[in-house]
Amino acid sequence: MKKLFFLSLVALLVFSAGAYAYNGKRYWIATITDNWDDMANWSMTNGGAGGASVPGTNDTAYFTSTHVSQCDLDITASIKRLEMESGCGTFTQGANNLTIGIGGAVLAGGTFTGGSGTITSTGVVTISGCAFTSTSGIFATNSNFTLTGGSFTHNSGKMKFTATSTITGSITMYELEFAPATAAIYTIAGGTTLTVTNTTTISGTVTATLNTGSIDARGDLVITSTANGGGGTATITLNGTGSQLLDGATAASNGRLPNVVINKGSGTLSFQDNITVSGNWTHTAGTLSVGSSTVVFIGTKTIAGSHTLNNVTFTGTASAAIVAAMTISGGTTLTVNGALLVSGTFTLRAVLLFQIRPLLEEGMLHSLSTAHPGIRLSPGTLLLEMPVCRTW
Repeated sequence: MKKLFFLSLVALLVFSAGAYAYNGKRYWIATITDNWDDMANWSMTNGGAGGASVPGTNDTAYFTSTHVSQCDLDITASIKRLEMESGCGTFTQGANNLTIGIGGAVLAGGTFTGGSGTITSTGVVTISGCAFTSTSGIFATNSNFTLTGGSFTHNSGKMKFTATSTITGSITMYELEFAPATAAIYTIAGGTTLTVTNTTTISGTVTATLNTGSIDARGDLVITSTANGGGGTATITLNGTGSQLLDGATAASNGRLPNVVINKGSGTLSFQDNITVSGNWTHTAGTLSVGSSTVVFIGTKTIAGSHTLNNVTFTGTASAAIVAAMTISGGTTLTVNGALLVSGTFTLRAVLLFQIRPLLEEGMLHSLSTAHPGIRLSPGTLLLEMPVCRTW
């Protein structure tokens, strides 16, 4: 009996020691530039003796003002949490991948120099005083991302958000992708503008809803999502100075966009495939090349600014009890060069002035029928609050 108790006690002590070794705090204590993968550079206490294990998946890696030497990541690393306090030194990633777990990253100081490897964070990332340079590869996160101080340099890499999260603090990114693994709501905080100098992508097989803040898309906007839904209350402004592409989904209603503003001082915006918009649609300035594209306006919205589109679909709600109101602003002329499809249950409101080709024998929208090639009314209810005038 005593022997059994003794063996059990030894086993418990061994287990506890192992748990402590891999579930604790690891402080960087090197006095010169040195590698991450060296036990001599890590201590269990701030300023303590080296020789602790290199941070593992259940450990927090601390960089403090006590030792400000540079840490070079020389292996693929996976930790629970990363903390860089005010006054700490420099962390360099190099070509190695860094995975940060549910503890996230608190970057209050020092310099984080991203390399070319992937950075992945499961937890919240907060940059409040760190000079942060991202990876030239992919920085993927499935939690909140906040910039309140310090700086963010994109390093020509991609920021990829994979789950419901809130993004706070105006940031300039090179590439931005919303790629939800499950249906996600992305909240861009009020007053936050995400400026994307290259490609903005909405991807995945489930809905991505973008709410509240703004995205300045200065490169291409690409929709590869196959989810029927999305949209939101955020605003995407296409305002690059060069040529841009608005590349829609392969099927109508997939990868829906929130509010869209086109405001290009120079360059041409080209349309491709099916572009579905659940928010408002505003053309302020810019040359459009619409090709054979289709723009689908779905739900309540306002369309402003005279411009020409190819195929246009106005889609109301599925229920007659809820009527979607689509308003074309006064003074706006919407020219439809291809097919005009009106379907569902909704009301077209305010000053409605269409230029429709092929030319109609009758200029009132209620006269449209399949007798006119490329122009038809789908079964549903259409309420007109003002006639639609024919113009040539």
